[in-house]
Amino acid sequence: MAYRFKSPESEQEWHDYYQLRWQILRQPWQQPPGSEQDEQEDSAFHIMTTDEADQIVGVGRIHRSNNGSAQIRYMAVHPAHQGKGVGGQILALLEQQAHTWDCAEVILNARIVSLPFYLHHDYQIVGDGPTLFGSIAHKYMRKLLV
Repeated sequence: MAYRFKSPESEQEWHDYYQLRWQILRQPWQQPPGSEQDEQEDSAFHIMTTDEADQIVGVGRIHRSNNGSAQIRYMAVHPAHQGKGVGGQILALLEQQAHTWDCAEVILNARIVSLPFYLHHDYQIVGDGPTLFGSIAHKYMRKLLV
């Protein structure tokens, strides 16, 4: 399958981008639409992936953080497209943006179920992260950029 990676541009792309984020990362825990966004949206770098039917199947975002680091948030790949390299390519593009910003490291909070993915991509567990919605444990992770 041929995937296309780009930043959302049109109003419809932004809507679909946020809709996928909400469907995967918030809806299963009965969180309201809008909870998939935060105050960093306008200053962040966003990537989306579309399939051959031009449907958004993957999303990710990175923003500058304090002390020369960048933070990845809201990464999600539709379950039907997981294990096909979509997440790895999104991650690489987000890391490339961190390089462009001259960041020394990338940080993130990974859900426990996502740890193997991030460990495979050379992230290290630094400590415990937050527990979302009272049930989703996270680990704080980072990757030093060379």
